[in-house]
Amino acid sequence: MSAIPWAVVAFLLTSAAHAQTRTLALYAEKPSGMDSFTFQSLREELRRLLAPADVDFKWKEADQRYPGEHFDLAIVGSFDGSCAFGDSSSRGNVSLAPAGSLAHTEITGGRILPFFRVDCSGLSEMLEPALQRYQGWTRHTMAGRAVARVIAHEIYHILAKSVDHHDSGIAKPCFSLHDLTRDAFAFDLRSLAEMRPVQKPGRSGSGADAVDEASGR
Repeated sequence: MSAIPWAVVAFLLTSAAHAQTRTLALYAEKPSGMDSFTFQSLREELRRLLAPADVDFKWKEADQRYPGEHFDLAIVGSFDGSCAFGDSSSRGNVSLAPAGSLAHTEITGGRILPFFRVDCSGLSEMLEPALQRYQGWTRHTMAGRAVARVIAHEIYHILAKSVDHHDSGIAKPCFSLHDLTRDAFAFDLRSLAEMRPVQKPGRSGSGADAVDEASGR
């Protein structure tokens, strides 16, 4: 891992882990080739998915670091390939893909690190059979929604500090086209509980707690 993402994470971590709603800074550049409407849909969907876990999500680009700005959690994301959905030449009928094949979270020495990568090329190929039937805002909404759900799956692993999966919802191991694009898809209650911090008796939170939340055990 390069020194820059580590520096970003170190800069953002704070001592506000005792707050009921935690702020999460997702540091990532806008995905290559993604239009502004799809990017807006991505952020709105990710915000919707994380809110029930008491996480207030903010998308921050690398140059958006300001003195005095603090977040409880920080995650660094990156995107491989083009996220210009609609440019794929694939017309296959891909129906199911392991969530892990569309993105992955960094693990070192058994520790889940606050870094993930998304395979935009693979995701675009999977989505094309569904997206080619739509135009305009509907297409942008569906594409952004799909990317957000793949990202949310990785954020689950980071916040829950677990490589396990569930039988339903965002934390399940495989996503279908329907899962990625339908209106109603979210974390199940067990996943939401695992993403929330464990309250330890007699402790109100500290900077060390915030570091642990973002960097894994």
